[in-house]
Amino acid sequence: MRKSAVGSINGIPLAPTFWKHVSGLYVFTCPLGNDDFEVTARIRRSAEEVKPVGWARPFDLHDLLHKYDDFCEPVRQVLRVAAKGPTQEFALFSGPRLETIVAAGNIALVGDASHALLGNFGSGAGFAFEDVHTLTRCLEWAYSKNMRLSVALEMYDTIRSPHYERIYKVIDNFKKIKANLLEEELGIDDEISERVRRISLASESWMFYYNIDLVVEQTLHQAVACLADDSVMNNLDDTNCRDATVTTLFSNEELGLCHDHLDHKLPYGKHN
Repeated sequence: MRKSAVGSINGIPLAPTFWKHVSGLYVFTCPLGNDDFEVTARIRRSAEEVKPVGWARPFDLHDLLHKYDDFCEPVRQVLRVAAKGPTQEFALFSGPRLETIVAAGNIALVGDASHALLGNFGSGAGFAFEDVHTLTRCLEWAYSKNMRLSVALEMYDTIRSPHYERIYKVIDNFKKIKANLLEEELGIDDEISERVRRISLASESWMFYYNIDLVVEQTLHQAVACLADDSVMNNLDDTNCRDATVTTLFSNEELGLCHDHLDHKLPYGKHN
């Protein structure tokens, strides 16, 4: 919708704002570039209302206005204005959490295919770029060392899968907070207040400061150090042995220690 249309509504700030309710119901308002303004309304459909998963389907927002009767007047007003224009529906759908994002030595998943995040952090495009950058550098590194494709993919998986696992733990913590709130059966005002307070206290921001360049280069540096070890150098003339050795190094304890080192000293821990 037009930003100029929002300006006449008292109480809608020109800043990204979540308007919370109970049971996952919320409205998100956010000024964009030029004269554009975003209004996103989230609902939970009953089993009878669920339709096949779709993306950017035309939708009549008038059909939802009654679900927001408990919201404050500025939110109800901005929804009424938004309903006058075109609206699109996006299904909140994700696949399963994967323990590994590579397979068969020649398949690697990137972007939405590699993780199930439902847009939790508003960083899906950023995560996809991180995936592609990591995969590209691992492929370049393995090629320069005359190693097999499977080695490059395992290194890629070593960097990205633990990263997503850590993000899943943040999401699981949010789910636990919300489940506990439902069990407490608080009044609507108290529940919203506690929901905002508890999630704010539990929120983490390290993923927004994650330095993928540094992580990848440090991991590749560690790989070179592993290859330089005498026990590995003795076998470098044998390509098959070299591939097997590096793959073993990057699937056992040395690899875990390397990632722990990166986890504590490089991209994490300074921003919460």
